[in-house]
Amino acid sequence: MKLGLGAIYKVDDRLLFAKQLGIKVDMLQAMRCYPEAGFEGVLIDDHTPGVVGDSDWGHRGRAYSIGYMKALKRCAEMGG
Repeated sequence: MKLGLGAIYKVDDRLLFAKQLGIKVDMLQAMRCYPEAGFEGVLIDDHTPGVVGDSDWGHRGRAYSIGYMKALKRCAEMGG
């Protein structure tokens, strides 16, 4: 099933990003699609930006990524 402008595809019980297929994705639109797809799981930052002076684990980059995802979620919920 194709959801929301082709940003996310639902295959069985899995959600597949069009980005995995080499297609650019509007991440705000993707965030809007999660409820439509029935997604109730957690979001994990897969790749984080490199930040000067960051720890080996990438605390600063992860903080940025998680903040970005939270902002996208809030915008999607508010209709932005």
